[in-house]
Amino acid sequence: MTSGVLLALSLVLSLAAQASAGGPAYLGLSVRDVPGVGCVVTGVGPGPLGGTGLEGTRLRRPDLLVAIDGKPASREALRAALAARSAGE
Repeated sequence: MTSGVLLALSLVLSLAAQASAGGPAYLGLSVRDVPGVGCVVTGVGPGPLGGTGLEGTRLRRPDLLVAIDGKPASREALRAALAARSAGE
């Protein structure tokens, strides 16, 4: 695993602001659930995380997300956190 194995995604969610202001928030991040642990990054696409397809400048495969806004990480938790935000927030 990379040195950024344990991440609290609340720090990264603010990067969704780099999308068009007022539109939906997005990260360009693909994750896979790891039951009982969190979710692992499987790809970082073009977007606010600086990805080029599989790797990004801030998150990379196989970084492990363990918390999103202080709650256990999962694909659904990531989706819900982004749905609750607008770009620029």
